[in-house]
Amino acid sequence: MEEPIGKLPNPLENSKPSTENLVSRKRKNDEVEPEITEKPAQELKRTKKLKWEKFVGKRAEGSVEHATYFTQDECKAYSEELHEQIEYLNPEETCVSVYGKNYNLPHDKALYGDKGLEYKQAKRSPIACSDWCPVLLKLKAQMEALQNCKFNMCILNKFDDGDNSMGVFAHDEEDVDQSVPIVSISFGGRRDYKFKPNNNKEDTFNIPIKDGTVVVMHDPMQRNWKHAVPKRKKEKSQTLIVIFRSVIIEDEEDQNQDPSDS
Repeated sequence: MEEPIGKLPNPLENSKPSTENLVSRKRKNDEVEPEITEKPAQELKRTKKLKWEKFVGKRAEGSVEHATYFTQDECKAYSEELHEQIEYLNPEETCVSVYGKNYNLPHDKALYGDKGLEYKQAKRSPIACSDWCPVLLKLKAQMEALQNCKFNMCILNKFDDGDNSMGVFAHDEEDVDQSVPIVSISFGGRRDYKFKPNNNKEDTFNIPIKDGTVVVMHDPMQRNWKHAVPKRKKEKSQTLIVIFRSVIIEDEEDQNQDPSDS
């Protein structure tokens, strides 16, 4: 569950630290397949020459790497498609409960994924993911090729300006597959990821994100660290962060099994 954001002390500057295609709510099925078959995975890998920066935790195990992955032209095109295709949840669906009182998130959220997947929230009802839309399928294919893995869920956080923020958070829900990295793509204004370990304050660090930045969080980052997107008062532009992850799907056969049979 996302927690209210607090002040993070002493950031370290510049740390080096097979499913079917689904129908979008706005696109017909025959528009989806061409979007994800534009380039083979291996070709996608070869077209990007990246300079990665990496942070590796010492007292708290975990690693994060980041690079500017998309060009300005690519960012502009993807931002326009995302604006046209993404539908955001109502604030009532995403509010968080703190000491029995509900608070709206200081940003907009959208959820997409494979058919039947749900986003599970602590102490709240799960939210059904929307079917994949064409632009997310294109981005997913590139990130899967980059990391040689498969994603089945996407979380989108939209920050209208620097007054919007995201509280301290970790992708540590029980159904999240920690063997698959968490990959985020940033489009729009400049923001920061603030990371802090669960067991000390000294190792806190900061990763600046901007238009086209890809951040990859490797296991056991979610087990040992939390991250936030704090306010950035001087930022007037909108920022959209697209996060891909994989959740473990319980076998339908196991779900239907009679407990007396085991």
